Amino acid sequence: MSRLEQISPEEMPKVVQIASQLYEQDRTKEAEAQERQAYVDAAKEVDLPPEYMERAAAELQTRRIAEVKQRRRVRNGVLATLGGVVALAGLWKVTHRPPEPPTVYHFAAQQWRLDVNPETKANVTFQSVDGRENVAVLHVDQFTPRASDGQYFVNLDTTQTPRSLASYRTASFFVRGDGLNTVRLYLEAGPTERWRSPAIPATDAWQQQTVDLKQFDHQVRPSASAPWQRADASQQPDRVEKLSFKVGSYMNDASAHGDIALDDLEFR
Repeated sequence: MSRLEQISPEEMPKVVQIASQLYEQDRTKEAEAQERQAYVDAAKEVDLPPEYMERAAAELQTRRIAEVKQRRRVRNGVLATLGGVVALAGLWKVTHRPPEPPTVYHFAAQQWRLDVNPETKANVTFQSVDGRENVAVLHVDQFTPRASDGQYFVNLDTTQTPRSLASYRTASFFVRGDGLNTVRLYLEAGPTERWRSPAIPATDAWQQQTVDLKQFDHQVRPSASAPWQRADASQQPDRVEKLSFKVGSYMNDASAHGDIALDDLEFR
């Protein structure tokens, strides 16, 4: 059975179209073959051996392959360069991010609370002092050490903390003292990890004290009842749960009494 008999009349126009394309392809191939043969005949007329024509054809193929590879290398090089530029641009964005805006804490009763050992008599008020508004004034009437371990503490705490301190470099605040001359700022990541500032002096005049976060001591302990120990000094504060100003043990003598005033805590 002829293959045409297997084609429906509706598909015959498509058959004619394909037949025309095949015919043109064959005619083109025949014309190209005749043209190539004409060059071979011309080479024979000038006594050019046929094997040189074959070698020349092979050489031409080799050059074409080399050109394709060269174009591919150039294209890949361009793409790699563009990729490198994009990567560097991305790295630049990461390493040159605009700094986080400063985080500033004023002092108000809604945000800060006093934590005192039961034996010690102390209080905190939030008021205007020397034209400054929202100042926290820690007043200690008497430090009294605990019988259990001899420690005494007066802490001003807040649980409102930055999402992360990783992008900040310094902590600063204004402080003034009257009878109490030392305060520390603690950045507490939980009951078993914290960062402790150096001892900050407080004089009878307002002073802004700025501390690099690298100066904070990293401290850890295995449990909430264990003593604190120094840890990896290279680990900078990141996420913390509580900020705490402390004026008790290791800051002021047990016989000391008076005030510490705090204003405008800022991370920058």
